[in-house]
Amino acid sequence: MTKYANLTIEYFILNFKYMGEFLSRLKERVAAERGAEGKERGKNTHVTFSFTRHEKPTKDPDSGMSMDQILPEGLDRAKATGTAEDNEYLLVMGSRKVKRARQTGQSYVEGVNETGLAEVINKEGAKGSKIAEFGIYAMSDLDPVQDAGKILKPILAEGKKLIADGKLEASDLEAWAINHYVKTPDADFEAAGVPTPRQTATELAHRLESGMNMSKRLFENLDTKVNNFTHGPKLECLLKYVLKKEDGSVGVQDLDEIGGSFKPGESMDFDIQRDEHGELKPLTVQFRGETYEVDMETLKQLQDEYKIAKNAEKEN
Repeated sequence: MTKYANLTIEYFILNFKYMGEFLSRLKERVAAERGAEGKERGKNTHVTFSFTRHEKPTKDPDSGMSMDQILPEGLDRAKATGTAEDNEYLLVMGSRKVKRARQTGQSYVEGVNETGLAEVINKEGAKGSKIAEFGIYAMSDLDPVQDAGKILKPILAEGKKLIADGKLEASDLEAWAINHYVKTPDADFEAAGVPTPRQTATELAHRLESGMNMSKRLFENLDTKVNNFTHGPKLECLLKYVLKKEDGSVGVQDLDEIGGSFKPGESMDFDIQRDEHGELKPLTVQFRGETYEVDMETLKQLQDEYKIAKNAEKEN
């Protein structure tokens, strides 16, 4: 339980589009239970902004690519993860174009609800809408990399040959392939018409910016978590550019440096804090029991590149 164990724990599932509604409901709840009227916003706030890879899906037997359905054991693991949550306020998002991230999020929500400590507050989705399907709001920044198979399929084919030759364990194929994916030259992505790893990183950097902005709008001393269910290799692409290592160097050249690619259901948690004056502290990211600094200059560059690309799309 959190330090506010005597308070009602609320669970929020909201699209960034409905951030105003979330803040309005949060204000009402906090005012009622903590006497928050008149309190300032954005001071001593804390947002844990998580990116979670969806749970294990079924695989196409020929290509080895993920299909849009989570295996039952994956749904069970997501639910178990939800039962372990003890954050006071939670928001959950998932990808828009495909189902498996939102399906994982749905099971996670079921686990949170099983504890009896959370109340789900959500807008009802119109029939046929994304929210009506799984109860998880859909965010396009969390979508799989467009046409990633054009890069991944030949890598997987090469990996299968290595397995046949006894040079690679079958259980290591996916991690090996993702590592090769993020090390593939940008020119190969551009030739295939696939977003480069840096372009992919800008999407999660943009999502992360929403958490940074949220920290400015929360009541002082509030703590919340946003869990974003997304896809590999998006998590790895972001770390490729923003992770700062102990020696001061920035970026990950080989995923073996951080223990390999993220497994299904695995998360990385960005720690967003503001001090007593409302100033944003440098971000850190935690995963696999380790804490790393985030290179704020590179993160800002990625966020700016996202906006430039979106503005260019509108002009075209």
